[in-house]
Amino acid sequence: MSWKLKDEELQFIDENEEEIRKYVGKNAESYMNIWREGKKFNPAALFLGVAWLGYRGMYKIIMYLLIAFVFIDILVIFLGIDLSRISGIVGGVILGMYGNYLYFLQVKKDILAGKEKCIDGGVGILLALVMLAGYVFFSIYVVDTFFYYMLYGYYY
Repeated sequence: MSWKLKDEELQFIDENEEEIRKYVGKNAESYMNIWREGKKFNPAALFLGVAWLGYRGMYKIIMYLLIAFVFIDILVIFLGIDLSRISGIVGGVILGMYGNYLYFLQVKKDILAGKEKCIDGGVGILLALVMLAGYVFFSIYVVDTFFYYMLYGYYY
């Protein structure tokens, strides 16, 4: 599985190079080359996952990922099968394969909307880790407690 930008997306890069450089920062040239070539695996997205998404300011994707993890937690309780390790691995691999493309879509959307660069970098990582901590708290104290009680009549 791979991705390649369409001609109109490549044209967007050429027409908006200056805005992209301002938005992306010091790695702009590298990202523009990756986007033009396509199919580039991103090891940072694979291994750092949510922290990488936060560093790049992609909070909506973090929320989608955490919501998917909540649903997986609910499935784990009902099926009795531990999917937590495999879901993290699958999420990391998907981010590694499509992270650069998702970042391009974020950059394009924000530039077309006229948005300035959002909170990213170290503050973005911190915000992403706070979101992850919120997921862990919600998963342990709300999802697990509620569904275990619902299924088994007691809290574990």
